[in-house]
Amino acid sequence: MVVLHRQWRDFQRSSLSYESAHALEWLEAQARHTLTFTPSQADDDEFTISYAQQHRCPIVTNDNFNNHVARGIIDRRWAQRTLVKYAFLGDEWTPIMSARRALEEYARTGAMVG
Repeated sequence: MVVLHRQWRDFQRSSLSYESAHALEWLEAQARHTLTFTPSQADDDEFTISYAQQHRCPIVTNDNFNNHVARGIIDRRWAQRTLVKYAFLGDEWTPIMSARRALEEYARTGAMVG
């Protein structure tokens, strides 16, 4: 599931060319089960955290959610287990796994990842 803030879409749409706006509409239609926008007036981080907690899935982000840890919405250990950092190497997107998580995955599957 990809979660984007609704304001991002609305801002992008207002500044897009006619062709690009149609391309965005096509992408939204194609990804209707994997792309969602936060409800209006909702905090996109809290929406994403709630979704991840309900569905027990990782969150791919470079945000540490330190403000949510400080407010007690999530704890640090949950964030360390759930958040997957990423980087771009040239044009290639790649997840960044902590050494501990990589070793745990290796122990579980026998395959080195990340």
